[in-house]
Amino acid sequence: GQGEDDENSVMSVVRYLSQENGVKVFWNGVATEFGLGAIAIALGWILKANPTGAATQTPLAAVVAGAIWCLPLVAGLLLTRKFSDFEPFKDVERLTWTFSNVVFRGRGRALVALFCVAAGVGEELLFRGLLQQALSATLGLWPSVLITAITFGLAHCLTSTYFALAVLASLPLSLAFHFSGNVILVPMVAHALYDFIAIQIALGSPKPAGLEGVEFAIDASSGGGEDGVSGSGI
Repeated sequence: GQGEDDENSVMSVVRYLSQENGVKVFWNGVATEFGLGAIAIALGWILKANPTGAATQTPLAAVVAGAIWCLPLVAGLLLTRKFSDFEPFKDVERLTWTFSNVVFRGRGRALVALFCVAAGVGEELLFRGLLQQALSATLGLWPSVLITAITFGLAHCLTSTYFALAVLASLPLSLAFHFSGNVILVPMVAHALYDFIAIQIALGSPKPAGLEGVEFAIDASSGGGEDGVSGSGI
């Protein structure tokens, strides 16, 4: 069934990541995320669109608005953790714990923040700045929001549950962009801040059940990471 397929997929990704060089994955990820932003800008130039959106708010106001729009994302994260006994959520936890610990443990909060900024900038330029704006101009708000959410989910489709959660996470980001007057910095801040918080929570959590048979290089080290990133929480 779908649940068994998801579990097999999760464990395949977990075992793959457990053998990967975390530093290489980290910098490849940063380059990929910023690369998405560059692709969005290039496509915008070709299509005569502006993925950077409008500049109708001051940067400070946009940052504050982004932090506020981050709240429903964090609430959703905390809700999934509250119901972590639900098997599909366990798969998501195993994935996020593995990725966070392999890629970010010991990097220091400044580098974690760099990765999160790269994700916020690159993905928001592509999904909100380019795709949503282009769709909204022809289809209107809600079709553009829904299509963008599904596309965003497909880009994060590690399991069916992960896909569904990514679709839901896309909604406040799209609404943040729309209600800010298409100020791209607002969803960028919300996205980056959420990622940073989620990573810190994962780094501060014990190894999830189901990963006992998987060996990680991090198992041989403990605590004392730079800036507390290898420690016990945010």
